[in-house]
Amino acid sequence: MINLQGLTRKAAEHTEMSLTCPGPICKHAEDLLPTMKVLMQGSKVELDLTTKVDVAKLRFFYIEDDCGDLRVSPIQSDQLNALRKAVKYVGELTGVPPKKLVPSKWKYGYKVWRYLITQEPERLAWELTNRNGTVCWWWETLRFFTGTSPYTLPSILRLIDLNVFPKENPEWVKEVLESLLGDLKRELGDNGVLLHPTHPTTAFYHNAAHLRPWNFTYTSIINALKLPATQIPMGLNSKGLPLGVQAIANPYCDRLTIAVAQELEQAFGGWVPPFKTI
Repeated sequence: MINLQGLTRKAAEHTEMSLTCPGPICKHAEDLLPTMKVLMQGSKVELDLTTKVDVAKLRFFYIEDDCGDLRVSPIQSDQLNALRKAVKYVGELTGVPPKKLVPSKWKYGYKVWRYLITQEPERLAWELTNRNGTVCWWWETLRFFTGTSPYTLPSILRLIDLNVFPKENPEWVKEVLESLLGDLKRELGDNGVLLHPTHPTTAFYHNAAHLRPWNFTYTSIINALKLPATQIPMGLNSKGLPLGVQAIANPYCDRLTIAVAQELEQAFGGWVPPFKTI
C-alpha cells in the first residue's frame, strides 16, 4: 500500500506482494493518522483513514502467547500483565469481555514466515555482495570465527538457516496460511481488533537476541498473514524497560488499530521517555 520505491532495492513489479512493508514510527499515537495519509499519497488502496472510529463499539479478541512453539521464549509475566491490562480496559470500555483465541496453527508462525521470505526475488547471498557475486555460507562461517569476515553474525546465521536446514513444504504452508487467515477474518470482520503481545520478553542486553532467534515470531506471523498492526507502548516494568501490545485487524482496517492505539495511550500514558529532561 505504501510505495516501496526509493525505500528498498526491490524492483517495482516485486513490491506489491513483498513482506517488506514500511509504516510510520511516532512518539504519540495522534501522529499516526496524518503520517499515514502522507505515506499513502498515490496509493491505489483506499483505507478510509478519515472515518471516525468509536472504540467502544469495536469487538475485541486476544491471543496471550505463541500457542506452543517450543523454540520461542515463554512469555514474561510483565508482558502478559500488560496485555491483560489492555484486555481488561477494552472489556470495561465496550461492556463485552474480549474473546480469548488459541489458534492451533499459531505456533507455526515462524515456519510460515521463513518459507514466505524465501519467495522474495532478492537472494541474501547476492545482496550481501552488493549484487556482485554470492557469499559462501561455510567459508564466511569459518572466517567469522577467525575474526576476518566482513559480515555480521545475523547475516551469517541467516545464510546457515537458508542453506543447511530443511525447507518447508509449500503446500503445507499454503494450507496453514489459508486456515489461519480464514479463521481470523471470520472472527474479526470489519469491526474486530485482536490484541497480542509485541514480544515474549522485554528488551535484551545487546547481542543477547542471537541466543533467542525465534522470538520475533510474535510479529513475523502478522507480517506473514499481511494484516495491519499497530504497536502500542504500555508503560515500563519495574526495571524501567518498555512494555507493549499490538493491535491487529483485518486487511485495510488500519484505522481500527490506530484508534485503539490512541485509546490505550490515553488510558495508560503512552510512550515514556527513557530519562527525565529538565
